[in-house]
Amino acid sequence: MKTDKQNKKEKLSKLLDGIDEKYTAEALEVRRRSSVLPKIAAAAACVALAVTATVMLPVMNRSSSNVITETDPEIEAVTDIGNTTESSGESKTPEKISPVRPYKSGVGSTGELAYVWFWEDMAPIERYTHFILNGMEYSTRAALISEDKLGDSLGSAVFKGYDAGTNTEYTESFELFEIRDISSEYLVAACIEGEHVVFINRDVTAPETFGELMDSLALAESLSFEVFSLNESYRPQDHYRLDGDRKIWDILSLCDTAPLCPEDVPDFSGKRYLSFTATSEALGIYKMVFSVTDDGYVTTNICEYGYTYYIGKDAAKEIFDYCLDMGKKAEAEPYMYYIYGYVTEVSDGYFLIDDSKVCSDPDDGLVFKVKTDDIRVGRYVKHGIVKEGAFISIHFKGEFTEECEIKNVQYITEAYFHGGDVVVLE
Repeated sequence: MKTDKQNKKEKLSKLLDGIDEKYTAEALEVRRRSSVLPKIAAAAACVALAVTATVMLPVMNRSSSNVITETDPEIEAVTDIGNTTESSGESKTPEKISPVRPYKSGVGSTGELAYVWFWEDMAPIERYTHFILNGMEYSTRAALISEDKLGDSLGSAVFKGYDAGTNTEYTESFELFEIRDISSEYLVAACIEGEHVVFINRDVTAPETFGELMDSLALAESLSFEVFSLNESYRPQDHYRLDGDRKIWDILSLCDTAPLCPEDVPDFSGKRYLSFTATSEALGIYKMVFSVTDDGYVTTNICEYGYTYYIGKDAAKEIFDYCLDMGKKAEAEPYMYYIYGYVTEVSDGYFLIDDSKVCSDPDDGLVFKVKTDDIRVGRYVKHGIVKEGAFISIHFKGEFTEECEIKNVQYITEAYFHGGDVVVLE
């Protein structure tokens, strides 16, 4: 018999599948009382976001049993595919590069390979993961926030960090700030070595009404509804984009007395619902979930724990009618974008990756540039994960420059060919 926790996780998995059938399995997890694992510094801003199976490999001590070799009987190493150091793609600079590359059928990631980075290879925002304020624990969202979104200083707090390499705990004092218009009972920002990082209070009590949630997080100002999907029984029917969401917030603002429901993740079986992609710099979130069901519920994991409120069928119908009338059909938007290819050059400050061999038409291949001045990218070069001839997968948030430079790299993994497809070690 499944436990309540297993049932809730299964429901959530189905709900996320409704937002994007192909990608969201790796994206999010709604949790009531989860905790950050300070010993694990997963790649960049993906801390506490991934729910796929993850293998943690300390990069300073990677045993041969964890590395696929040419003699592995199950997975064929990429070195069997010919010369990997010569670029077969031209260095093109098209006016607009789609982040969804024209790869061969079946090319994709089967999981996330994360690394336990030791202290010397961690960025400052990864090192210090939690602190205590007013008796409550705040944990990092590993998300940066611009200084113009900050409010008054809250003084300083003692932060803790952990080095898995030496089994050492570190402490350091940093200044805290309010986030403009957002209650510090829920979120604050910390200035860590010149960068401002969002932290969330994991001990806060769930807001009893939807109005309290809206006011505490200034949702009408901090959160925009631009991308959503129409779903039925956990399956996406169509995907849409909205040009404006003011009407939605006007409707929701009238639901301020909507009560918190005891069921943190409702059962969506047999129901129609809209799932909005929730991204906000002020809240420190990236592609989380805000859903409205046709029978009158809203549910969200923007606070990482599942909150569900009953706004009523009439309010839900108004939101449905507006969104389906004003929304424009669009392609599904993945949680993360991928570039697969061979590393053709590693130089001071950058490396190049050519994806021609995995494109359906090699002529569509491009040579991409990735800068390594950020320690969260440079460490992959330092430890030999990125090297000339290596076949890798780059996970990023979908931004390119006109010169084919990949921006917002989240993490990098070694990739392999298996049965004609590209896979990432899971």
